Amino acid sequence: MTSAVPPLNTISLDLPPRWVAITPDGRRAYVTMDDVLPGGDPVGAVAVIDTGSDQVAATIAVGMGPGDVAVAPDGRRVYVSSFDRSRLSGVLTVIDTASDQVVAAIAISGPGGGPKGVAVGPDGRRVYVCHDHVHGHERGGLSVIDTEKEPVTISV
Repeated sequence: MTSAVPPLNTISLDLPPRWVAITPDGRRAYVTMDDVLPGGDPVGAVAVIDTGSDQVAATIAVGMGPGDVAVAPDGRRVYVSSFDRSRLSGVLTVIDTASDQVVAAIAISGPGGGPKGVAVGPDGRRVYVCHDHVHGHERGGLSVIDTEKEPVTISV
């Protein structure tokens, strides 16, 4: 059975949305978006939504084809999986939520690899990213990133 309850609001975005994650305090939503421009160049971005006003507060450029987005349990960092054309690899982009700025881009897969899902551990110390093409291999992998050290990726 379908419900006839309409949405509370619809927020216009610059690009087609893909995934969404909400900060623990519920004040912000981070929406991954991507598209191919008329010239054939793919673009990727994250829209930061102020959930109190239902307005786009910021748009942050990330790699092309952003896959998934996750927020750290303390709400201080957002993690976005995407593809970095210049590196030809999958990348985990780290966004600081206080400034809505990219603070790191961590290569997590080999040439041609594309990251998919992202999850943050309950204590925020590890980020897990599923991806394909681990260091040139045809099989996929799961990268585990220690958020308390220099960006280090352990593929398993």
